[in-house]
Amino acid sequence: MGLANSAEWYTRWCEPIVWALYMKDKDEVRKAIESVHEALENDEVSPNDRSCLRYQLAYLEYQSQGLLIGKGWSRDRAKLQRFWDILSTPDTNPSSEAFRRRLYLQFRLPLDLLQNIKMDADELTSLLDSIPDEEKTIELWRYIATWAFRKNEVEILQKAYECAVLNAAGFNREWIWYRVDLMWKLTTGTATTDHFRWVVKSARILSHLASLKGDILNRAKELGLIDDALEQYIDAREKELSEAEDLRVASLLIDHTHNENIRNRARSLQQGNS
Repeated sequence: MGLANSAEWYTRWCEPIVWALYMKDKDEVRKAIESVHEALENDEVSPNDRSCLRYQLAYLEYQSQGLLIGKGWSRDRAKLQRFWDILSTPDTNPSSEAFRRRLYLQFRLPLDLLQNIKMDADELTSLLDSIPDEEKTIELWRYIATWAFRKNEVEILQKAYECAVLNAAGFNREWIWYRVDLMWKLTTGTATTDHFRWVVKSARILSHLASLKGDILNRAKELGLIDDALEQYIDAREKELSEAEDLRVASLLIDHTHNENIRNRARSLQQGNS
């Protein structure tokens, strides 16, 4: 589901950026991004793919800024403007326009949570309704679920939960389901300490565990679900996941990439640690 899934342009140009981001390699992120800019400038991209790649590049560059510049960068509206201009500009092609609308919503939701550019439930619903079903990916619902949980928008969170249960597919699908399920249980008052412990145990990489900290962990603490033993377990899991992090990320990515160069690099990491 989603235009980018298995698309040749995404495999060739965007998966190297995703790999570098997960590997937290600043130099490789910059190099991969620059190669896409050069391809677009030199007309190496077909007219049919050009708009989609331009939107996806802007979105991946936006995601990379936290690594390249540092936390809090997006509070600077001037730094956001380039990404805003691209992602908010409609396309005349219906399929690439549907793709843009999804990326634009994914772009907007975190900015509201940062209290940077506001979005209320009515605007979210309007934007979501404008996106065709084939572009309502598990990735989009992950962002919606986080927003709804933070805002205590129960009806919207329920939609995200239903999507995670019924339509989970693609990269990180298991983790997204675990996380949304926990948020739903915390919101409806059905979560237990064992539920939280099980989700912590299910984390496969450090970024999974990091996504539980902050608001999700704080909500669990408010509900009295986090005792000393669980705090110690979270610390222990964080230490465990920090060991051989590159290998863990490679093992997660290899099943969801079609770029043969990246697959070979992931295999080399696995073989080197076997």
